[in-house]
Amino acid sequence: MLKSAIILAITAVCCVQAKTRFFLYTRNNPSIPEELTEEFSIWSSAFFSPDNNTIVLIHGHRGSARTPFNTLITDSILRFQEPHNIIVVDWEKDASYSYSTASARVPFVARDLDHFLRSVSLRVSNLHLVGFGLGAHVAGIASRWYREQYGCDESVGRITGLDPSGSGWGSNSQLPAMCTESTRGASRSKMTLSVE
Repeated sequence: MLKSAIILAITAVCCVQAKTRFFLYTRNNPSIPEELTEEFSIWSSAFFSPDNNTIVLIHGHRGSARTPFNTLITDSILRFQEPHNIIVVDWEKDASYSYSTASARVPFVARDLDHFLRSVSLRVSNLHLVGFGLGAHVAGIASRWYREQYGCDESVGRITGLDPSGSGWGSNSQLPAMCTESTRGASRSKMTLSVE
């Protein structure tokens, strides 16, 4: 009986829509982010610059938009590198559950990120997705879904996984069929993927 109750509770948590939020930081708003919502157009933002590269930061298990991972990287990029748009993905509610439940929520958060990327009409070849822990899997899955939707010529420019979680990812971490040079546009460079 207890086992059934636990399974029902986990199923209920895993089937609830993700509560993912997106926050924009730039040199013009380095400490107070602008929240990007479905109703909000990134192109009407007072801070977003389409000429700048965009980095998307995705925290891991037990993280939030305010974790040291996000603040350290955001501050460093805005201070020491060329101007960037930095979008912080906040999936704090889902990341706050146990590791196994948060892991089960990763595809839902990735779906939200994929939907966000498609809704704002950014040039994904200029995007750099950076994920920490479970956030690395969010980045990979969202990028894979985006590429499956639009084809190899519309791949995310770069993905960086910082300390990607390994526990429980056995068959979920299988590499998708990679685009070959012959299926890519002539202007695209060959994708290199290394696993350490």
